[in-house]
Parts: sequence; structure tokens; C-alpha cells
Amino acid sequence: KIIKQSRTTTYKPSLFHSRYFATQNKKTNMECVFETPVNPPHLVNSIKRDHVEFRKLWLDYQKSSERDHKNRIMNEMMKGISIHNVIEERFLYPTLAKAPVDRAQHHADHGLKEHQQADDQFYELQGLEPGTEQYEELLKKAMKKFMHHIDEEEEKWLNNLPAALGEKVMEEVGKEMDAARPSAPTRPHPMMPNHPPFETVVAAVQAPIDRLRDKIEGKEFLSGEQKSAEISSKTAK
Repeated sequence: KIIKQSRTTTYKPSLFHSRYFATQNKKTNMECVFETPVNPPHLVNSIKRDHVEFRKLWLDYQKSSERDHKNRIMNEMMKGISIHNVIEERFLYPTLAKAPVDRAQHHADHGLKEHQQADDQFYELQGLEPGTEQYEELLKKAMKKFMHHIDEEEEKWLNNLPAALGEKVMEEVGKEMDAARPSAPTRPHPMMPNHPPFETVVAAVQAPIDRLRDKIEGKEFLSGEQKSAEISSKTAK
């Protein structure tokens, strides 16, 4: 049995969080919504956009009875959660920790703790066969905790940040965060550091490896499924 070492959950604001490397947002056939920016740039709106998409994907998964479609949903979900969690750790939580919001440091630390739990569960999920009883049981458990996590963020502190820090900060940090989306890791990494500058350095190495593995393994995403559907529709006409 492999024992994974959990990451340190206590977060202290870092001057390096705004220095995270960024690449141009180039569209590819594997691009998903979680790699795209919101317009206009806005820290809170960007995070909440992701939350909306996660809820849609999970509802779609529960309603669908087609295995291939469900697999694409989960590939999209896993990729999205991985991107979402690391950009929160690099940009949202450092901003929160410095904000004049009640129990700001507690909320940042609590968010990191729940990210660790999510990474542990989704990492384990990757080693199971989709559709099996064991897979579905762990998936439901992991998604229940993750949905609680995003609901809690919105209910307790996320919506207070614009008033506490101002729209200029929302725009500036939101722009940096969205620029980092296309170059964030696409798979869960429970042992990766969870705060800058260490996370930034490790992610710079891990992200291209993740994307290469996605390509080599032929992972199919909803974006590819939708593109195929559009092509078929045009051909039929």
C-alpha cells in the first residue's frame, strides 16, 4: 500500500502568487470551459462561473445512461476541478487571506484542507474502472464533498470579496488568474505543494506532462464530443 504524504494546509499570503507563469489562451481541440477566461475579467465571477459549470456537469452525469458520454463528462470534470483548485490556491486564497473579511485566514486554510481531500479522492478515482460499483460509490462521496465545498465558499465569504477589496483588485487578480488557466495541471496531484512559490514551480513542470498524457492516452472530453456533433450536423445539411 502506498502512503501519500498530505500537503501542508496552512496558507500564508505570498508576494509570489501574482508572478505565476501564464501562456496565451490558444484554442485547441481539447480546450474546455475551465481553460477560458470570463469577460470582463473578474476574480469572483470567474470562480462562480466554474461553480455553475461543475453543477451542470454533475447533474448531466447523474441523468445520463450512456457510458461513453458519462466518461467524457468525468474527464471534463476532473480536468476542470484540477484547474480550478490550483488557480484558487495560487490566486483566490492569497487574496482572501489578505482581505478585511471576517475569519479570512480560517476560510483560506479550510479551503486548502478541502482541496487536499478532493485531490486524494479524485486521485484514487483515477485508478478505478468507470461504471463499477466501487467507482460510482467513491465518485458520489467525492462529488458530495466537492459540491459542499463550492456551496460553502459562496455562502460564507466569496460574495463579500468585491466589497471588501474593490473592483480594481477583482479585475487585476481575475485577469492574472484566468491567464494561468491554460497552463494549469489537468489531473489531481495530492503531493504537490498547495501554495506559491513552490506550487508554481512544480505546476510549471507538471502541467505539460498532464496535457501530454491526456493526448497520448486519447482522453475524450465534452468539447470534442460537441465538436463532432457540430460536424455531423453540418454534414447532414
